[in-house]
Amino acid sequence: MTATDKIERTHRTLRRELLDETKAFATIEEAQVAVDEWIHAYNTNRPHQSLDSATPASLFRARTAAARAAGTLHTTRRRRRKPLRARRRRHRARR
Repeated sequence: MTATDKIERTHRTLRRELLDETKAFATIEEAQVAVDEWIHAYNTNRPHQSLDSATPASLFRARTAAARAAGTLHTTRRRRRKPLRARRRRHRARR
């Protein structure tokens, strides 16, 4: 499943579970609050079939805690920065 598929699936679920079930919102702010609350519930309370009935938040917290315990939480970020610095240096040297 691609990222686009996942986004489209989430939007379809948002429409079915929230937008089709509520009246029109009076203001943009009211709509934003409703969507924010739905997203929070979607990620923290609602079990996902594709995650073996776990919530995304529970899996993320577990993975983050494991990475923190292993001392690898920020390793990926550092690994990305180093090649970027090297590319910048090479680019500047070509000028």
